[in-house]
Amino acid sequence: MRALLVSLALVSVASPASADDWDRLAGAADAVRRIDDAAARPTLESLRDSTDLDIKSAANHLLARVLARASDAAGARAALEAARPIAQVFAPAWRYAEIDVLEAEGNHTDALARLESLRKDFSEFRKLEVTLRDSRLTEVVGSPQDAARTALAAAAVSQIRLPGDELIDRAARATAKFDPEEGRRLDRRLLLAYPESELADAALARLGGLKSLDRSERLDRVKRLFERRAYERCREEAQRLWADGARLWAD
Repeated sequence: MRALLVSLALVSVASPASADDWDRLAGAADAVRRIDDAAARPTLESLRDSTDLDIKSAANHLLARVLARASDAAGARAALEAARPIAQVFAPAWRYAEIDVLEAEGNHTDALARLESLRKDFSEFRKLEVTLRDSRLTEVVGSPQDAARTALAAAAVSQIRLPGDELIDRAARATAKFDPEEGRRLDRRLLLAYPESELADAALARLGGLKSLDRSERLDRVKRLFERRAYERCREEAQRLWADGARLWAD
């Protein structure tokens, strides 16, 4: 049984396409998943007009995402329409690519609505990726309250497989617009939990620098910087603490 995983969609087993075409498509699909679009695009463009419907549909489906990420909205839309058979084989994969295209077209409101519909109909499809994307789109088209809510909800889903620094940063910036005190609290959470992040540096600047932290919090930052192997930053902050009379790792 011949099957190709393309964005979780299985394509037909009855295909006259050569094994070489299948191998090339599989390699391109892997490159798209790795967001190595430059490697995937030439192969997909050479396969998009294949006489084999399965190869053609799968190649156009992947190409729609690649072109959308390259901000080629018209090209992405054309490729998506050519990939319509994918919608019959595995609907969520085609619907997810449509969200890419809508974003490339600048239609973020419809993109968010389609994402929420996809999430409702196929709750397990790319669950973490969809959760993160929901937060990003909500920041663009939603209210600050909604942006903060979705960011914090996403951060609660997984602190390992989702970018917690991005989510807490989004929540802090959005919250600051309607609750400045809570926004500062979230900034402190960010700079203590992710001291190695550039987003934490921005939060630290918003709070007024390291002087906004007490000695215990600064010690916690140094320890976490060491744990995250941010050794140069760890050394810098540790030296400043030492000069202030602090003794690291002391009870």
